[in-house]
Amino acid sequence: MFEYADTGAIALWVVAMCRHKGQGMSFGFAPVAQPATDRVAVDSVPVKMLALGTAGGGLATLGLTFAIALAQGTVQPEQQWPYISDLWVQKPSDMISRLAICATGAMIAVCQLGHFAAVQAPRAAKPRLTRLAHGLSMAAGAGLMGVGACNEEETPPLHYTSAALFFGAICLWMPLDLASSVGQWTGPSRALAVIAASACIGAKLGQLWCTFKHGAGHHPYRTHAVDDIGVVSGVFSDVTPQVLEWCAALTGIGYFMLTHVAAPDATFAVYAEGSSRTSKASKLAPLERA
Repeated sequence: MFEYADTGAIALWVVAMCRHKGQGMSFGFAPVAQPATDRVAVDSVPVKMLALGTAGGGLATLGLTFAIALAQGTVQPEQQWPYISDLWVQKPSDMISRLAICATGAMIAVCQLGHFAAVQAPRAAKPRLTRLAHGLSMAAGAGLMGVGACNEEETPPLHYTSAALFFGAICLWMPLDLASSVGQWTGPSRALAVIAASACIGAKLGQLWCTFKHGAGHHPYRTHAVDDIGVVSGVFSDVTPQVLEWCAALTGIGYFMLTHVAAPDATFAVYAEGSSRTSKASKLAPLERA
């Protein structure tokens, strides 16, 4: 009871202080090239910096929790490569994932709002496709938050449903993002993005095939491999569903970074109406207003 009361009091205090201190202020995303208006940005952060920081934080969390699980002996990669979720079962990694992975999922959604602000004008010829792609990417962020919040041993249905939402949404988002950017996104970065998207989707389809064929259990190392799928054999015979999951996750992160680096510059800015203060980003009009 006291915990709920304390949490509620903190939430009310935050709302009250924001309303009191934030009068006449707003925040939002805008392309850097957007014409100036009477609203002045008093501070701003580049969307690309947010996106790269988000991807870096996710990779750091994977590395840290893998190292912890390895030190604890809860995973034994020399015998069986772990699923990603296996890293987040035991303490302290279960709490690290609840904080870091949930924050990463939320930041993915925030970054994708900024990405939409950056590419909305260049992709104006395909507005519905652009909105659908970005909506799916934000749904992926929500799914990742569920993966982080729901431990696979404590609440398996919620965990696996969230994982399906995350991977399913990104596997739909990537080709739609590529389709909506035809003629706008060109060069080596697009070629790398096509490779990353193909690898991610292929790896996830391979993992799903293994799961449907052999069940969702943890299979011994060197069994139920890619050669069981009938796609490739021989040199890839050691690739297990666990490795395919890691491949899908890492290439998905790679695609996320590529699409943001290739997008026009945009910022997340805080605005003060009628203020004479200037900012690094000069004057910008918010796309989304709080």
